[in-house]
Parts: sequence; structure tokens; C-alpha cells
Amino acid sequence: RGVKVFCLSREISSWKGTYRNSGKILEHELVKKYIERNSNETPYVMFFKPSYKIDHICSKMGYIKLGNDSRLNKMFEDKINFYELCKKEKLPVPKGYVGKLKEFNFGELKKSLNLPFVIQFGRGWAGRTTFFVETEREFRILIKKYGEMKVKVTKKIGGPTFLNNA
Repeated sequence: RGVKVFCLSREISSWKGTYRNSGKILEHELVKKYIERNSNETPYVMFFKPSYKIDHICSKMGYIKLGNDSRLNKMFEDKINFYELCKKEKLPVPKGYVGKLKEFNFGELKKSLNLPFVIQFGRGWAGRTTFFVETEREFRILIKKYGEMKVKVTKKIGGPTFLNNA
């Protein structure tokens, strides 16, 4: 249908891996050449995950980003910052607390939030830093591994989960 498609992994026949980082893809010479060859005006670049690297490359190459600046993304994507901002602005959030994990008491959290409750780090990927705590043993294991981490501990809210990466 007239849409131009460029696949970096097909262009690099000797390479058997996959690029999973938009910044690495965007800085590759073959990608830059493709953009230059196929742009009649200032290129607009859309990406999945904002990063300092993408900000830098777009600035250096004169590309216009069709996505958030990495600083803005970091401010809102950080679960702890976002939670605290919502509370400050009196937006509805699940009942919860923020602090170093080792400073929390299982019994008090259980009484205040019920079981299971949710522990989340500010940043993570694909749910790897979200924990649904149902027992004191699980809680102790997390403290032993991540006691110094600043976390958000909240009441678990039931229902479907939606993700909007717009």
C-alpha cells in the first residue's frame, strides 16, 4: 500500500540477535541513512519508550520526536512519584504509604491495607518490581532482598488492569 518499511535485523545478515532498544536502533548508521534517504523534510520519529539517548540523537540529528521527553516520562512513569503527585493533587489513589521497605511493619500493613497488599518500586519493567504480599514470610523475604529500596505499599484493588501507552 505504498508504506515504506525498514527492518534492521534483515539488513544486518551477519547478526543473529534482536535490537530491543529504540535508542540503539535509532543510532545505527543504516537506520540514519534510511531516514535521510526517505525524508523530504525534517524527519518525525515515533518510539515506544522515551530515553535520554533518543532525546540526544533526535536533537543531534534534527529529528522531531513524536513522543514524550525522557524527563517528563521519568516523572510520570515512576510509580512512587506519580502516586505522591496524585495524592498532592487530591486525585483518587489506593490507600497506601511510601518509604524504605525495611521501615514497614507487616502487622500494621495487614491491619491497615488487608491482605494481599501491593509493594512496588518506583521503576521496573513488565511487572518485575510489583509484589502481591499475602504472608509475613513473603514480606520478610522482600525485606531481606530489597530492604533499603524506597517503595510504595498500597491496598490491592480488584478488577481488570488496563495499560495506555499513548
